[in-house]
Amino acid sequence: GGGRRPLPPPKCMASLQPNVRSARSAALCMQKTAAWWRSLNVSVTELAKSCKEASAVHAGKKRSCDSAQTTYEATFCSYRTQLTGACSAYDKCRASAVAEQQDVQAKVQVAEASRKAQYVAAAHIECY
Repeated sequence: GGGRRPLPPPKCMASLQPNVRSARSAALCMQKTAAWWRSLNVSVTELAKSCKEASAVHAGKKRSCDSAQTTYEATFCSYRTQLTGACSAYDKCRASAVAEQQDVQAKVQVAEASRKAQYVAAAHIECY
């Protein structure tokens, strides 16, 4: 979990200049500073533990997501291959059917012209 935020360092640290005349205030500042370091060490330790735990959770989730992504990509590639194959088969089938329809239509037109000519000839024969 989220540890507490570390306390700011004691203000006396910025101006600490131990000397004989200010030994008492220097000792007091050093005690505050030592307490601050202990508190900071606890906070840093808690943060490091939280970071390690979060990193482990992240690594597990990453493995899970990577696996799902790999499965998705493989499935999509398979789908695309099947779709491309189906489209290609459709294109070939349609081209063949169109060619056959055009061939039949051409033969029908020839047969139609022949039948018309036969009809005209038969009509002429009837008249004589």
